[in-house]
Amino acid sequence: MPEVSRIVTGVTAGDALLLDDGSEVVLIGALPPVNLTEMKAPDTPWPPAETTRLALSALVNGKAVGLAFSGRRLDRYGRQLAHAFVGTGAEQFWVQGRLIETGLARAYGLPGSQTCVDELVSLEQTARLAHLGHWATGIFADRAADEPRTLSAFRDSFQTVEGRVERLDRVRGHRLLQLGAERTDFAVELITKRGRSLSGWNPEDLAGRRIRVHGWLEGSRRPRITLDDMRMIEVLEDMTPAPSPEPQAQTSQAQPIPAADR
Repeated sequence: MPEVSRIVTGVTAGDALLLDDGSEVVLIGALPPVNLTEMKAPDTPWPPAETTRLALSALVNGKAVGLAFSGRRLDRYGRQLAHAFVGTGAEQFWVQGRLIETGLARAYGLPGSQTCVDELVSLEQTARLAHLGHWATGIFADRAADEPRTLSAFRDSFQTVEGRVERLDRVRGHRLLQLGAERTDFAVELITKRGRSLSGWNPEDLAGRRIRVHGWLEGSRRPRITLDDMRMIEVLEDMTPAPSPEPQAQTSQAQPIPAADR
């Protein structure tokens, strides 16, 4: 639930608001495109980052927003990290959810502030399947894990990568999911911090499964994404569901991995 309410006096980016008390808020969980790393498509009237900023401005500028916090409250620049809500009662909407469900931002998990990741990933699935927003222009696109040279071109940018888990290894004490048959193909490094265990399924449950991974691409010789929360992995094939008192209908739609510790 929102803890404070402020008036938005400006929108500086597709995920950043200026408030009437002079502070700035970053909308965690919804990542807009970045003009420097994602090229403008021919049929996009504005650079992609500006398209998202203008849409966000239309949603919130001059309006009261309720701010809800979870985990980290400030980034290294002193900006607040929050979820934002506009309106009250039945008219209220979640700003991050609106951006993602219309294809203007992508879902991501910020270490220390992972609240609502499952919901945001699910909304992104809907926008992707419906080819909404930047998913229609190619600004947002899923990359193939078995094309390491192509992935290297997107190094240091946020991407979604798809492939089959061919092998599980251990590197530097961390679990490594290898996607693709070659050791130079894309990999996911799963890490734990301060004695915490990974949220979500056991890595062994992903062996042989086709998955989609959300995260920042790293590595010059072998592209990889490093995660400390498996909720940023989607399974693209049916899996045996977790035990439930009610029978669950199976679906072939990608399912976000549930958090075991929610």
